[in-house]
Amino acid sequence: MRLLHTADWHLGAGLEGASRTPDHEIFLAFLKRTIDAEDVEVLVVAGDVFDHGQPSAEALRTYYRFLVELRETRCRRVVVVAGNHDSAARLEAPAEVLDAVGVHVVGGLDRSTSFDRLVVPLADEAGDVRAVLLAVPFVHEYRLGLRTTGLEASRIRAAFKERFRALYRTLTDDAEARFPGVPVVATGHLTCVGADRADAPLDIHLVGTIGGLPDDIFDPRLRYVALGHIHRCMRVGGPAWYSGSPIPLTIREMDEPRRVLLVDTDDPGDAWTPTRIEVPLARKLLRLEGPVEDVRADLAALTWAEPLPPLLYLHLDVSEFQPQAPGELFKLLAETFPDDDPAARPKIVRIRQFLPAGAEAEAARSPELPSLRDVEPEDVFRRLCENSGVELDPELLTAFRAVVADVAAGVSSESPS
Repeated sequence: MRLLHTADWHLGAGLEGASRTPDHEIFLAFLKRTIDAEDVEVLVVAGDVFDHGQPSAEALRTYYRFLVELRETRCRRVVVVAGNHDSAARLEAPAEVLDAVGVHVVGGLDRSTSFDRLVVPLADEAGDVRAVLLAVPFVHEYRLGLRTTGLEASRIRAAFKERFRALYRTLTDDAEARFPGVPVVATGHLTCVGADRADAPLDIHLVGTIGGLPDDIFDPRLRYVALGHIHRCMRVGGPAWYSGSPIPLTIREMDEPRRVLLVDTDDPGDAWTPTRIEVPLARKLLRLEGPVEDVRADLAALTWAEPLPPLLYLHLDVSEFQPQAPGELFKLLAETFPDDDPAARPKIVRIRQFLPAGAEAEAARSPELPSLRDVEPEDVFRRLCENSGVELDPELLTAFRAVVADVAAGVSSESPS
């Protein structure tokens, strides 16, 4: 049996007002072709199916249309778990309908969740169970019985490790008892050590306090762990792998190819090593930088080989702020690519102007207001404390992070402890 591991689709995502739906449609068409070409029988989506907890109608249509089209392939089973960007309840709402067509969805984990739903047998065409999948979604610390307010970072980290280790151990025990001799694989949506270096996006749990979790939280009997949350394809240790996001969601993600991971249950190793399959690039995210005239020339000469036109970040080196420059560049772009369909021509998503280096020039630099998507709640809280003259000690910061995590998971502050 062959499994295909993917994650972090973020359907419905935009980039400074530019829709990424065309990129996602190209990726999903590639995914279907790959499933056909590689005789994949099980597709695993390890969280963050959607970019928002309340996805748009367009994002929902894209998702359900793809699941219907998979019926034309050999894929017999789709297992989807929720990530921290997904609404667990919304993702799992049509579970009974999706189960009827071979799509198994696990949105959340709480005290009422049956382990039967998390332990998923994967059978071949003959009905023989070839592997068992532990479908573990994003798990909020509240659901693990943790209360972190007022605890030291070392105690929080130790508690997280033990609770996750116990969860995977208990599920593995259950899988082996029900399906003896059958290899066990798992999912997860979290940050592991190795993915917590400075250039990795960290926004899970109280990660500012505890960092990444060690890979030994995964039971040693597991043959493969399909992870989501980190947008880079990488191995974090033992059988645990991130597939990464299938399209570059930010310009930083242009640095590495996008991939999906193919896993074969006939792999004789104790830890299965997947085959990395590169996802073709649907469009580039480009940075054009230099003096205004150079950027104008680059815009006029712009070409691309990808199916979709590029999204552009313009960095202008100027001797003084030029308020007319953005309008002129937008006009030039429209004149150079006069297609009636705006989606068929390049789109400028951000323009910034930079004065020469130096203290005086830096002070006079044009304001760089961040996009709302780039501002974290903690950044706002830190600035509020600073402006209000409130000392931000470790205990206050830990309490704030706990509140943010509760809100993100939809946990009421009045929930019983």
